Amino acid sequence: MSDDASRFVRHDGPVPVLDLSSELTHRPPSAVGTNAYGAAVAAVRAAGWPGVVLPEAQVVGVRVLPVVAFTGVWQRLADRVGPERRLAILEAWEAGASLRALGAKRAPEPPAAPLRVVGFISAAPRWDRALHDVATLGGLGAGLVLRSHCPSDLQLLEADASNMWVVADTDAGMTLCVTGRLGPVSTAYRVPATRLIEEGLFAHALDCGAVTPPSGQVTD
Repeated sequence: MSDDASRFVRHDGPVPVLDLSSELTHRPPSAVGTNAYGAAVAAVRAAGWPGVVLPEAQVVGVRVLPVVAFTGVWQRLADRVGPERRLAILEAWEAGASLRALGAKRAPEPPAAPLRVVGFISAAPRWDRALHDVATLGGLGAGLVLRSHCPSDLQLLEADASNMWVVADTDAGMTLCVTGRLGPVSTAYRVPATRLIEEGLFAHALDCGAVTPPSGQVTD
């Protein structure tokens, strides 16, 4: 393998989840984005991932299509508790959840996490960029590279070594080329910044209409 190719081979290792910022920017749909979204939905089916594909977003500087499983979102909407982006409050929520998990019954019960991150999809035109982008978010979930044709043997080897999924849109339809890791890397652990990303994706889901509050209800 060439030195250039080896730069994109990643094995599970420590992932600084805490270093992730709260940046998550909604990108309005475009003709290209709409096509990528439809292909991403088909790719998720081919890979057998659970969850819902959200429209493209920029998450901590990386342009991806998030895939999420809605867990506590309906309870949050019923309780009129909208996305929370203040880290100090999220730290208190996560501490309360940890105490209750340890059996502290008097600890206040925080609002439920609205969703669980399943993974992220990149349809970036350049192979190295797409692989890098989903690997960057490995502390949060799985990564899938979506291609318009079957990648080369070397590229498939890189993806396999990185534990990334690859799906290609071939003449036979969406084809699963590489089966990757499910969930985040094994060394990742939950921290308040993890919840910050979940809340940001909750806001993104509301913005793009993936979830809708009951009629007449406005989340705080």
